[in-house]
Amino acid sequence: MDRCRGSHVSPLTGGGARMAYHVGQQLGNYRLIHLLGQGSFSVVYLGKHIHLNTQAAIKVLHGQLASHDMEAFLTEARTIAHLRHPHIVQVLDFGVEAQTPFLVIDYAPGGTLRQRHPKGTLLPPDTVVTYVTQVADALQYAHQEKLIHRDIKPENMLLGRNNEVLLSDFGIAIVVQSSLQQQAGDTAGTIAYMAPEQLQGKPRPASDQYALGVVVYEWFCGDRPFHGTPSELYSQHLFVSPSPLREKVPTIPPVVEHVVLKALAKDPKERFASVRAFATALEEACKAEASGRTLFVLTSDLPGEQPAEAEHMAGQLNVRLPNLPAQLSPLIGREHEIQAVCTLLRRAEVRLVTLTGIGGVGKTRLGLEVATHLLGDFPDGVCFVPLAPISDPDLVIATIAQTLGIQEAGEQPLLDLLQAHLRDKRLLLLLDNFEQSCCTAPPW
Repeated sequence: MDRCRGSHVSPLTGGGARMAYHVGQQLGNYRLIHLLGQGSFSVVYLGKHIHLNTQAAIKVLHGQLASHDMEAFLTEARTIAHLRHPHIVQVLDFGVEAQTPFLVIDYAPGGTLRQRHPKGTLLPPDTVVTYVTQVADALQYAHQEKLIHRDIKPENMLLGRNNEVLLSDFGIAIVVQSSLQQQAGDTAGTIAYMAPEQLQGKPRPASDQYALGVVVYEWFCGDRPFHGTPSELYSQHLFVSPSPLREKVPTIPPVVEHVVLKALAKDPKERFASVRAFATALEEACKAEASGRTLFVLTSDLPGEQPAEAEHMAGQLNVRLPNLPAQLSPLIGREHEIQAVCTLLRRAEVRLVTLTGIGGVGKTRLGLEVATHLLGDFPDGVCFVPLAPISDPDLVIATIAQTLGIQEAGEQPLLDLLQAHLRDKRLLLLLDNFEQSCCTAPPW
């Protein structure tokens, strides 16, 4: 909702007549103290309980309900009032007066995330992850309760007394169902954040993931992916791919960009399996540290000719190899294994060596020692790629490319760019902690 000053609320165009409430008046058991804000679907006041003297936010929905819509409103309100989650604003009461529906909800004194971070603000990754984790937890719970939010945006993310994020406006699901909204031709939610299938009247849990993806996109680069009139936004959500984040902020890692753009896929089936999976993938992509259990060692003698187009489009960053982590002590007692692996990797026909074993046996340490011994055998370098933060197989290629300094450009698939980069090189890749993705790894 947008912050307003003063107590007068002007009628909004469209949506039919509604009762205008003012400061000092009573609604239900609450006296309206002052106006907190208003949006396209509601006006919000700070209210005080006439008997308990407790404060709450009173959300008055625009428009009057017809008699046949009253039961639908009450049914939906009961569903929302039963939601219990630490990151969902609690509905304390609800009712209808003079055919005007209202909700009584917990008052969040910290305002909205839109107020905390105005439009154009770029947020650091750790802040984005903190917010997304909390919102995704709330949405995952709601989805399990068979409820779709339908209006995810920074204005509906509040800050509680302890700076926790509280998701509000689940009440939007009430008015969406009413014939009042349908007759007015309105669509639930804010179109700038709305998923293609929701615009087509077929919302699903993945629609909330898409909207959260738009919010994350905006937090990372300070701008939403799409702009224009409602009809232009409608068309862009359905048919236009978002601009790569790295075109706007080149320092964003490709693996982070990949996660965000996956959540913004036009087809909901191509997004993450759940909003929690999206949040987890984003957190993993933003992690800086990794600790591995399985190591894949690959050489890059790829057969065939290098496509000129891929070579032209693959942007390169200045990455210095080798990038092996420093080893503070010598590896003793594993000379035979070191020699065996080195011998294998020096053979022309060997392109892949896999080190397996139980956790903690020292596979990563052995692989690093082998790589150190082979620095002179690979003139194009030795590259250590930590994959511990990555649980989504779709992120493996992006992580390898990021480590090698390969920038995505144009419409060329990142795998093609990676192959083109490696094809004419004699380079050793150490893929640490690869076991969670090996079953679905692409053929190289």
